[in-house]
Amino acid sequence: MKKMYRAYWGRIKMVVVERETDKYIFIAGDKGRRTAKRSNGDSYHDTWDKARRALLIEVEDEIDGYNRRIDHLAEQRSNILALKP
Repeated sequence: MKKMYRAYWGRIKMVVVERETDKYIFIAGDKGRRTAKRSNGDSYHDTWDKARRALLIEVEDEIDGYNRRIDHLAEQRSNILALKP
């Protein structure tokens, strides 16, 4: 058994893993439930620092997406204001 860190929704939680494969872990005490190491909003990491970094990357990517959307909307706004009858 080994410790891993679950990164999800801006949180990090330590879990005990019975065994793992390249893509899955089996959580101890949860009837050996198989869980994907990476899925929507969830990821499991060997260290707390790696889990924290994964959360930061996820949030930074989301911020970049919003900034691109804001830039696009600002450009649309400028184009609309420049329209003449």
